[in-house]
Amino acid sequence: MVNPNNGWLVSGIQSVIAAFVVTVIAMGCASPPAPSSADGEAMVQTLGEVSVSRDEDASVVWLDGLVDPIYSVSSSDDPNVIVVDLVGVEKAEAASLMGAVSDEAMQIAAYDGVIDLVTVASFDEEGDTPLTRVEIVMAEPGHAEVTSTQDGLEIRVVPGGDDDEMADTTGPEEGVVERSAALEGEDAVDLWG
Repeated sequence: MVNPNNGWLVSGIQSVIAAFVVTVIAMGCASPPAPSSADGEAMVQTLGEVSVSRDEDASVVWLDGLVDPIYSVSSSDDPNVIVVDLVGVEKAEAASLMGAVSDEAMQIAAYDGVIDLVTVASFDEEGDTPLTRVEIVMAEPGHAEVTSTQDGLEIRVVPGGDDDEMADTTGPEEGVVERSAALEGEDAVDLWG
């Protein structure tokens, strides 16, 4: 019979623990290195040409040179302004001395009936991820549909609100009239009197 006092149990536990420690160390050495700041710089994209064109009822703002950027679309307090923030995107280097001296935002005056003005500004502090903000001032309230392609980012600005926004702007009496008109084929109940 095997006696546990012979030391075989202790040596077995020690060998299992040693094998576990060696495995953990080997796995730690085999893991990929953490990204350095140089790798973070490689992820920064440079914004190429910015253009505005008309497409039927909508206007299209084209941001050239961006491949699947991280962005957020928001509206400001003014319903005629749409703000698109691009994370990890910086403006291109200035092509002329005048562009290098003036570090102001780039503006494009479209005045095409949908878009009045497009402003592009970059915020890039030393060591931080650059942020580029595109502000679109519209002639009348509308909404934006953003599509990322292989060549760039397309911001389609459509005048008029979304269906949800349109429903919020209608008064309660108009909403009741529309609903009751839709129910005429069914048993309609007059709630207002």
